[in-house]
Amino acid sequence: MRPDRYDWNAALDEILKDDTYQIAVVMFGTNDAQSIRKNKTVLKPGTDAWREAYGERVEAFIKKLRAANVAVYWVGLPVMRAPHATGNAELMNEIFREKAFINGAKYVETWSAFTDQSGRYSAYGPDMQGQVRRLRANDGVHFTMRGYLKLAHFVEKELRRDLSLAKLERNIPLAGNEEEQSRVIGKSKSKPARPAADSGAANAAAASVPDQATAQAAAQQQVSQVGGVNIIRPAISEPALEAARIPSPRGAASSLPDNETVAGDLEIGLTALATISSVSGANSTRPRLPLTQRPYYKVLIQGQQLEPKAGRGDDFTWPPS
Repeated sequence: MRPDRYDWNAALDEILKDDTYQIAVVMFGTNDAQSIRKNKTVLKPGTDAWREAYGERVEAFIKKLRAANVAVYWVGLPVMRAPHATGNAELMNEIFREKAFINGAKYVETWSAFTDQSGRYSAYGPDMQGQVRRLRANDGVHFTMRGYLKLAHFVEKELRRDLSLAKLERNIPLAGNEEEQSRVIGKSKSKPARPAADSGAANAAAASVPDQATAQAAAQQQVSQVGGVNIIRPAISEPALEAARIPSPRGAASSLPDNETVAGDLEIGLTALATISSVSGANSTRPRLPLTQRPYYKVLIQGQQLEPKAGRGDDFTWPPS
């Protein structure tokens, strides 16, 4: 917030010159909840103009890291003891969560880890050994060493989950480089040498055996290209494919245009993918909404409540419609 005291964006350019970083863990505190001077105007924290100006700074910081191909983990602020500090933390977390979602960073939630059963601030809680200990410092903002270890645990959990998933993806058959694909489909990296022109009939007959095996293996494979990478899968017969195909509702096409894929992390280290489309059918001519105006973004990211439809179960207007 105070580039006159320390310019993070300028410092980031120098840090990234090292070109040895793959992961960035980012956490800015509630000291950022202060007025911004912009075009000789003072923007007060919490106003729409302040949200926009601070959001631009957060977004520029994330984009600079992503442009350097660095994975970004933005750590959300925990609950604070003072009501004004808690309000500032909630305000900043909303901006952090939104900008991380839009710009391909992962937001690490820490709020509920330091609350009591009623969702309020608590200086005490279970530490990494499960013992109830003091986790917060006397100022109600910082942590004890046990609290810092617990805070770091939530970041480490996300990192380990993503690294394990990346390692599993590299071990998926036929999803790696050419050497891995060749090993899985039973072919050596180098093609068998062709027999010389003056070789005997026995040598020619022996050389035709791997050629026949290679041709048979190729006939049982299906090659497709995804993102510039050739993916080799077992070929599926048309009757088996037709039997496994799920009919589309209302006669729509099997894949709707301009789908949105939303990823959700599971507890077992896997990622669940859901597809959301802003159109109701393949032939819909409705214009596509920007990301920030779509219902799932307003509800799941910004936490807004959508207006109910008349007569629906969540329509509490009186008298009833």
